[in-house]
Amino acid sequence: MMFHLVQNGLLLFVASLSVVFAEVKLGGMESWGFNGVRSGMVSMMSPSKLKIRGFDYSGEGPAVWFMVGKEDDPYNEEFAELKGTIIADENGSCDKLARYRNENIMLTTPEGMNFTDFDYLAVFCTRFNHNFGFIELKRDAQFGQDEIAAYADEKRPKQCPQDPDNDEEEEDKVEEEKEEEDKEEEDEEEDDNKRKRKKSFVASPKFAPIAPSATK
Repeated sequence: MMFHLVQNGLLLFVASLSVVFAEVKLGGMESWGFNGVRSGMVSMMSPSKLKIRGFDYSGEGPAVWFMVGKEDDPYNEEFAELKGTIIADENGSCDKLARYRNENIMLTTPEGMNFTDFDYLAVFCTRFNHNFGFIELKRDAQFGQDEIAAYADEKRPKQCPQDPDNDEEEEDKVEEEKEEEDKEEEDEEEDDNKRKRKKSFVASPKFAPIAPSATK
């Protein structure tokens, strides 16, 4: 009888450990309500995986990305110059964040980087140093081998540029210059066609007007 009680107690203890290791809950994002940023429970699922439930963001910020950083940054202030690292969104894209409406998303760090290396994740506008919201991470979060192995074979996203706002501005400038060049080529081609039509008209034979027939 005693053996069965000990055995059952051990099984319950192991089961409780697996629950803790499977998901390290951090709470909801703290925010100032700007651009509608808020979330439900945020959880670290493995060293490289972070799940955000019920994430809302209006998508109206001009240059907003997910950013991870360290405790030296004033990440708990709304306006601050954070020196964190921009990471890809849930689709592995480094484009600025679009609109989210009560969405459950999973973020993944690039190769050689884990969420356990950092102290916070923020929704940050790099153009105006505006912190829309943040969640504190746990460096000491521990995970079972099963949880780590579950994501081990998944492809990690690429490392995002760390000044993507300027990169986008440069891309826009290049695109504008290309459009101007294309317009100039079209104008030159149109002028050339006009000259050809004019030359063709001048070179065409002239016919004398036909005299009206004499009436009887």
